[in-house]
Amino acid sequence: MARTAPRASTLRQLFALSGNECAFSGCKHALVNNDGVYIAQLCHIEAAERNGQRYNEDQTDEERRAFENLILLCHEHHKVTDDVKKYEVSDLKLMKRNHEQRFSNNRYELEDEALDQVIDSINEKLDHIIDQNNRTHLTLHNITQEITFISSTQANVSTSRDNLYNDMLKIGIDLRNDNKYIGALSFFQKFEKDKWNDLSNEVRFKLLANTGVTLLDMGRNLDGASYFLKINELGNQTLESLAYTCLGYAILKKEEQFDYFFKKAISLGIDNLNLWLAFLLCKGGSIPAGRLQDEIPSTLLKSSIIIIKLLELYNAEGKLGEAKELFWKIEASIEREDFKDWQIINSYVGLIVSSVLTVEKLQLLVFTNHELKVVLKAITLYDRIIALLENSGGYKILAIAYYNRALCYMALSKRAEAERDLERSWNIDPYFSSFKGLFIFHLKNSRFERCELLLQDWKNKQTSVSDEERFVTLACEARLFSKRGDVTGLERILMDAYDKMPFDYKSLVLDNLVLNGVELKDYYLVIKYSRKLISEFPEYIYGYIGFFAYNMKIRQFPEALTALKEAKGKKYDSRNEAFIWMQLADGF
Repeated sequence: MARTAPRASTLRQLFALSGNECAFSGCKHALVNNDGVYIAQLCHIEAAERNGQRYNEDQTDEERRAFENLILLCHEHHKVTDDVKKYEVSDLKLMKRNHEQRFSNNRYELEDEALDQVIDSINEKLDHIIDQNNRTHLTLHNITQEITFISSTQANVSTSRDNLYNDMLKIGIDLRNDNKYIGALSFFQKFEKDKWNDLSNEVRFKLLANTGVTLLDMGRNLDGASYFLKINELGNQTLESLAYTCLGYAILKKEEQFDYFFKKAISLGIDNLNLWLAFLLCKGGSIPAGRLQDEIPSTLLKSSIIIIKLLELYNAEGKLGEAKELFWKIEASIEREDFKDWQIINSYVGLIVSSVLTVEKLQLLVFTNHELKVVLKAITLYDRIIALLENSGGYKILAIAYYNRALCYMALSKRAEAERDLERSWNIDPYFSSFKGLFIFHLKNSRFERCELLLQDWKNKQTSVSDEERFVTLACEARLFSKRGDVTGLERILMDAYDKMPFDYKSLVLDNLVLNGVELKDYYLVIKYSRKLISEFPEYIYGYIGFFAYNMKIRQFPEALTALKEAKGKKYDSRNEAFIWMQLADGF
């Protein structure tokens, strides 16, 4: 059956009853952003194609593209609803009905330009699917013919079967090489499920390795590592298979296991790129980059992936001279338009802007002409990365690229473009940096209701967060109370957190109260929590600075000077920089 695009009238009806919001219960993500850019996805309740989620054999093509079978969702919830056990047809139809009833009397008007974007987006996906299916069917047809031939000859069956399965693997490999990661991953995983028991260890190795690499391409490093470690279970330990095992343990930061398999690998040979990439991943940071470089075979020092990893390590050590010597080896190739290795481009652009896009410079917007040229170059490179990944399924990497491009636009004072990219980053794959960046952007523009919705949305999405992320989320919420002048709410949420946060974050929570008290000019709050800080954490500097600010305000200069002298030599907790940087970004 041929997949067909919905009619324009159907799309208008869908958007009219959407309220311009994702239909997933409780989700407020826009379908079309403030710039009129379509940032959502049109989804089928019962799949448009065989093997899709909830596919109904008895539906006609016309029914598949009908209004009743379509629902508008953000990228995240389109992915979430692929879980057919959790989201059956009846569940999605109820979700659609409940959502559309909310807006039956408050219809959303879709502009013609936005409608054109939606139609273009659908057609692009259809072209991609048709191309992918044609290539897949052609390859499968050729394989079927070969199977028929083998069955008739019964000669060299085992070798021929391996050749056929290798040909089948090429379908997924071609998809991955075209940056179509979701298609490649789905192919590999289905192949593993359906054919595993029929495969030789040689083909199993290729299947596991390609699945793992595809997961790395999608930013799912831990999942990729798990596939690399499965390779060792095959038992046939070659230099290539041991290199993947080392890569798995390097990603997991398991140095003892890495050392064991690395020693076995180099006893078989040293000329393997993955082995030395794993070596840099595992040992970088604990051993100087110069010593690591000396260990790597000279033939592999020409590899872009090895050079870029060494550049990151030299940069982290502040050894810019050594880094500069390596830059020229890859710079020319990266700047060629036909260079498609987005991982290398991404690492390279991160290196060139790392010293330019600092928090302080972004706040003050003070850049030299040379730095602005670097920012413009970075935008061009991020444009290329986004173009390569737009339909790849590498959502996490794509979201990070949009976020980083937003920072570049901020440096150029292009606020509309920065907001657009921050919104795209958040909608594609919500993660901590995109939340924080978008929150601060809205806060600076006094969009308090949007800050509140974003904060609640982020809290709902949190599954496993670090204590630092929990603290910075708290700092964002406190900042919102402070900007609204709500001292009672500010004190309540921070003291509630004070009782619940780990001990080594309690001083930071109190300091948060002091800083917001200064910003609110509520010096009763300042002195109250400065005293508590000095009483409970006399070794830290924060309480004394609070006393200094309070005494300066009431013009008790001798007492202010005493507080300043007492602050001398006290400890400063660098984790507090996360909060101070947020204050800087908000203009505090």
